[in-house]
Amino acid sequence: MSPEDVKGSITVFMLYMMQGLVLGVVGCVPLVMNTMGVDMEQQAIFSMAMVPFSVKILWAPIVDSISFGKLGWRKPWIVFAQSIVGALLAGASLSFDTLVENGDIALLTGMYFVIVGCLTIQDISVDGWACSLLSPEYVGMTANLQLAGQLIGAFSWNIYFSFLDETIGYPSFLRYVSIFYLVATAAVLVLVKDTSKPENNSWSSVSNSFLNIFKLLKLKPIIILVIFCLTSKIGFAPHGEALMLKLRARCVEKKVFSRVSFFMKFFNVACAAVFIKFTRKRSLITFLYAYPFYMIGT
Repeated sequence: MSPEDVKGSITVFMLYMMQGLVLGVVGCVPLVMNTMGVDMEQQAIFSMAMVPFSVKILWAPIVDSISFGKLGWRKPWIVFAQSIVGALLAGASLSFDTLVENGDIALLTGMYFVIVGCLTIQDISVDGWACSLLSPEYVGMTANLQLAGQLIGAFSWNIYFSFLDETIGYPSFLRYVSIFYLVATAAVLVLVKDTSKPENNSWSSVSNSFLNIFKLLKLKPIIILVIFCLTSKIGFAPHGEALMLKLRARCVEKKVFSRVSFFMKFFNVACAAVFIKFTRKRSLITFLYAYPFYMIGT
């Protein structure tokens, strides 16, 4: 691997880790609300905050087609999205307790919806930037860098419930994360160069992108892939937040969740490191081979 690929891999990994950091912070909310006596119905409303990740295809062509001249193509989108995330996390740190205590879960959900929406913009931009930062031989590593980065970033969930829940509280945790996020975003702005350029930088290219997506969605292999993506996680639904909240209702301590989650994340990162050479060119095939074993485990 060349020095450029090493540098590019580290950059991509760090950006995905920042994404995972916020996902971990967002993932803390259901258990925090449960502790504050919020009922399951309102917690279900908050789950809508994660919807942007399911529909990011609606704005992906805009992010992929519009650049900002000398500022670059991918980096301005990343800096823009991460700056908003940092600012909103700071705002949430000041209003979280008040919103929950007053039952304003819809407003809280809207705030986190925007945070997650900005994360999708960052995700789209990093996915595209990886194609420029890595040579064609190593572009296939992007999926593994994403998995490892997001999982390590998501350890923020474990850190909070293992060490900070009873000492500083969730709002203070949000404040510290927001400060770190804004500082890290400033570092990306200053230290990382963006030499990527779109083939066409205009709104006409955006419309062409949407047209191409529509054409792709009419292809049989794409239809099969879409159906697969929409249904592949149904079998894992019992492992979701509902199980965690049910166990919490039966007096299972939050630190127990944190320890189990820590082990599983470590295991997932280790698997990503082991299988990285198998997934460089045929990542979907590797997933299909592993899928039955995951279902048996469920």
